[in-house]
Amino acid sequence: MKNTKQWILNKISKINIKNIPFMVELYIVIFLVLAIPLVATTYIGTSVLINYYQDEMGKFANDSLSALKKNSELVLDNYETGIIKLTKSEYIYNIKNSTSYDKLRSSMSNSKEAMDVLDLLEDYAYSDPMIQSIYIYIEGADYAITTNYGIVPLDECRDKGIVEEFQKSSSSKLTRWEPRKIPTSQNTKDAMGYNNQVLSYVYQLNSLTTSARGTVVLNINEDRFHKLVNSSEFDKSSELLIMDQGGVVVSHENSENFMDNIKAAPSIQLILGREEQSGYVILENIMYSYSKDAKNDWIYICKHDNKLLMEKIYSTRNSNAFINLIIMVIAVLVFTILTRRISRPLNKLIQNVKNKEGMELDNSRNEWYLLEEAFRQITTQEEQLKAVVKSSESGIKKQYLTEVLKGNYESTYNGIDPTVFPYDNFVVIILAFDQKEEFISRYTSEQRYYFRALLLSKGEQMTVDNGVIQGVIFENKTIALIVNMKSFDCSMTPMNLKKQLREIQNEMLKVTDNSFSVGMGGCHHGLEGITKSLLEAQEALERKIVIGRKSIIIWNSGMEESGSYYYPYQSERHIMNYMSSNNPERVADEIRSLIADIRSRRDISASNIYQIFNQLVGTTMRYLVETHSNINEIFGDMNHIYRKMAALDTLEEMEKFILNLYEKIFSYLEKNQTDETNHINRIISYIRENYKSDINFEEMSEKIGISYSYARKIMKEATNTSLIDYLNKFRIEESKNLIRQTNKAFSEIAVSVGYNNVQSFTRYFKKFEGITPSEYKEKKDNQ
Repeated sequence: MKNTKQWILNKISKINIKNIPFMVELYIVIFLVLAIPLVATTYIGTSVLINYYQDEMGKFANDSLSALKKNSELVLDNYETGIIKLTKSEYIYNIKNSTSYDKLRSSMSNSKEAMDVLDLLEDYAYSDPMIQSIYIYIEGADYAITTNYGIVPLDECRDKGIVEEFQKSSSSKLTRWEPRKIPTSQNTKDAMGYNNQVLSYVYQLNSLTTSARGTVVLNINEDRFHKLVNSSEFDKSSELLIMDQGGVVVSHENSENFMDNIKAAPSIQLILGREEQSGYVILENIMYSYSKDAKNDWIYICKHDNKLLMEKIYSTRNSNAFINLIIMVIAVLVFTILTRRISRPLNKLIQNVKNKEGMELDNSRNEWYLLEEAFRQITTQEEQLKAVVKSSESGIKKQYLTEVLKGNYESTYNGIDPTVFPYDNFVVIILAFDQKEEFISRYTSEQRYYFRALLLSKGEQMTVDNGVIQGVIFENKTIALIVNMKSFDCSMTPMNLKKQLREIQNEMLKVTDNSFSVGMGGCHHGLEGITKSLLEAQEALERKIVIGRKSIIIWNSGMEESGSYYYPYQSERHIMNYMSSNNPERVADEIRSLIADIRSRRDISASNIYQIFNQLVGTTMRYLVETHSNINEIFGDMNHIYRKMAALDTLEEMEKFILNLYEKIFSYLEKNQTDETNHINRIISYIRENYKSDINFEEMSEKIGISYSYARKIMKEATNTSLIDYLNKFRIEESKNLIRQTNKAFSEIAVSVGYNNVQSFTRYFKKFEGITPSEYKEKKDNQ
């Protein structure tokens, strides 16, 4: 590949530069032919562009103005619809006959009805910050109900002129929006930020909405209406106003222009003189786009100042024409010189490159591109070759380390440097991210791979005296580091490694929220010692459940499995007893006590701890099954519980998980007990309502929504009697009342309480009372 690059460079160095005869004259002619048309087309094109821009700008402005008008109409229509809905309220109907302010104050019911109307108006007004006030005036009444003054006599209402004005106005005017200035005591904004400039809409109460008669006035703040309408359609250099057909300003961003008559302005006269509903006019480089609203007789006008833009266009046109001429002169001269000097040898060089094997070039492109593409392909091929070689070496090395960790010492891999492990002493370190399930759910597979690769890289960068560190991503996505040393200091070497590992833990927390824990095995001799140290590192890492997350655990002989197994049978019995007595507090205390006991046993293995809680959960499940509890309703998939427990890192997490498990159980039992009580009450009610007829208990259970066997079970537990005995006891109690209070025959009484014959009645009476019905009657008669 280097020979190919050198070959191209040699070809370039051999290029001979020669003079070109008479080429300059040819390019001067070409320049003159092109320059004059270029300048002419520049000026003509600019004029066309200006006309096109003005036309497109006018169309865009009209489209924006139409959208703005529709938005405005939609806002006003929503308010009109809201007022109509408001008048349909029964509260307004209730006050239609309340015309006297004095009677209104003296009558509690009338006052309440008026206050209901005021609340109705205030709820609607306060729901929209643009609404400044709402008035309602009942025909013939001497008071008005307003959101800003409350319920006041008409002569005390500061804005009473609006009522009098619209009473005198024609009905056609009552359905239009009108700009207005509300009378105020001072020319300032109120506490809500409102001024006295409003758009008023008056609605005459009619039979379509209510039988009440009167007028509703809605005032919206003109300033806020203008800001809402002009919120996004135009830039800051544009100026929007709304006026009526008479030239009176309805809305303007400058409040001082509100209700001014601008009909005499030249631009306004041009717009008023046009019959088109929308369009634009240009006056002294200022564009006025307009759109007429037939419903309210309004005209929306937007003013766009194009003066600066036109000046810039003309200035740019002149500058471009001059620059184009200069560039053309320079380009022709440069092109003349360079073309003659390099065209022939360059073409020959390109042809040689095209004929070179391994090159894939686009013959339709120019020579410079072909030359650049040739160098790019050569560089890419070199980089790919280097990457393949490096990846192959790395992959073989990682596979070799994995096999050695698994104990396959006899495996041979071509290309492995025999000095990869130059020494005879080995220590294996296992690094694993904490909170495995949270780590998986929090990050994508690509992110998790990046974090593991980063952790592996940092681990391999650790230093050890007279030693090397090799690493690989091992089983269960853990990081395995093999520390190969010439000598091992039992006290200093582990401490040095621990210090560096602690620094890596802090560095990793800057890029990921998950910490990692470390298990470090003992030092062993020879390749066989790698597997021994690996097992010790894994055993040390399991101690994380007792020590906690972000721990660095160095293996010692005290961690070896003792062979003894511990299980807290007494704690298990206590927990089961507390569950039977429905005592969740004592269960929680017992679990905390169990956790403390386990933590105090420093020699207990991690596998023993998991076995304890697996067995405790299993015993709890058996108890729930024996008490007819629905385990699937409480937990769902039981395998999910065991998987969650296996993924817990620490005793603190295990304690929280187990406590939450029992909270779910007690919550279910409490709910189930409540449901059971409700079912018993429904059974008893059903029996008492239907005891006079034959009761089919299976049909009864189906109506209640439970099984027949469950109905028998809960009835027995609640009353200590069966369903049939409860029914017969109730029938006998009812028959006793009939015997005492009436002179009916026993056969008639038997039928009235649900027995088909007097023999059955007598048998059950004697069963529950110990005497016959006649003996009972005789006994009561003698008392």
